[in-house]
Amino acid sequence: MAEFGASSASTLDELLDDQIDLLIGTPRPARAPYLLDTVLKRDVACFMNKTIACSMAQLESIGRMADELKAPFFTSSVLRFAPALEEYSIRLADQQLLSLHCEVQHEISPFLTVERSWQDDPEGAGGTMLNMGIHGWEMIDVALNGAPLSVTDARATRADPARTRSEDAATVLAITDDGIPVSLRISGTGGKARYSLHATTTTGPLDMELPGDDPTADHGYARLAEVLIDLPEQDVAPIPWARTYRLYENMILAAEKARSLHPDWYQTETNESRQW
Repeated sequence: MAEFGASSASTLDELLDDQIDLLIGTPRPARAPYLLDTVLKRDVACFMNKTIACSMAQLESIGRMADELKAPFFTSSVLRFAPALEEYSIRLADQQLLSLHCEVQHEISPFLTVERSWQDDPEGAGGTMLNMGIHGWEMIDVALNGAPLSVTDARATRADPARTRSEDAATVLAITDDGIPVSLRISGTGGKARYSLHATTTTGPLDMELPGDDPTADHGYARLAEVLIDLPEQDVAPIPWARTYRLYENMILAAEKARSLHPDWYQTETNESRQW
């Protein structure tokens, strides 16, 4: 940190005492309400990295605080800011949409180490359906320009219970208020990361896969950085909380639906790492 001229703090209050303009946090979901509550009292702009909730109770807790914030606050997958996704949503807006399918391929092996296994825990960071699935939900939200969705079905599969505490893959079916079917395939198996959208329109297919030659630019990191630099000067967040709430609600409900079919896969246990 010293090479970038940054100072360190041992507590969140100590950090906020430095009169910072923006807080970027990556809390574990169980700690997100505490972080937001502390920020709320200081009136500081805040961005939280995904995922911030893996249960409806956590989401509701954050929602109550988000409604009281005066400074701008938002949370998002970085992929929401990918240039190719923004361009795709503009092209799609000019079409009559008949169906939309999203595919997310993100290997979960890095999250199976002891240090990061909490991210594979359904109660830690949501496991594959949330921690990886959030990328797909964000892409769908951008493509549909925030159109409300209702989850109709969800299924998950797991090959080896000794490998993952969540799931290897999942498929979710949803529908828009206008009756447009939407599907999401989430894969945490091995292979190159891949994020794509496939629309059927009255004029034919309209497909898009995010490039990855330069992840900093292609996956939205550069654009997100620009948004965060400007955030303290803004009166409102770039993504309304109501829109984020709907996205998380669908994501959580889909995971609950899929996991309810295999309760033996998700044995709860006391684990302090989920909290800290």
